[in-house]
Amino acid sequence: MITLQHTEELLSRAYLTAVAAKAGLNANIRGGDLDYGTDGNFKKVVVVENKRIETGFGIEYQAKATKNWRTTQNADEIVYDMPVDAYNRLITRSALGGIPIYLILLCLPDSAHDWVELSHEEMILRHCCYWQRISGAPTENDNTTAVHIPKSQRFDPYTLRLLVNEMEEQFS
Repeated sequence: MITLQHTEELLSRAYLTAVAAKAGLNANIRGGDLDYGTDGNFKKVVVVENKRIETGFGIEYQAKATKNWRTTQNADEIVYDMPVDAYNRLITRSALGGIPIYLILLCLPDSAHDWVELSHEEMILRHCCYWQRISGAPTENDNTTAVHIPKSQRFDPYTLRLLVNEMEEQFS
């Protein structure tokens, strides 16, 4: 049996793949290969001469999945205590001026028993993902740093298309 951490990771991949499919984008999700802080990307696809090709426009992301999240007192933000090394890699990446990278966080229920429910009519993956573009200065914390993500930044097909279109406009 795989670890709970691996289960969380696979559930986040399933969520991201489903959102990309609904958005009509290609999801390139890294598997067990080298991990330098990027878990994958989403690319726009167009038809040229009756063939579908990636345009080269898209976004890159670092995915995290956790049951260790909370909301702020007024419940308008998700708070995730992100490991410092992962946080600082995202900050460094942003500072290098390359393609922006997004943190996509799958917030799971406390009990693993409640994460997924299956029937003949549906599959339910409980809670959802939120996105945040991490920027600013590296943290000097020892273990974790609190990342605040507005609940309005829910990761869904509409939002994913908007983020990809923003990147296309920025580089066109």
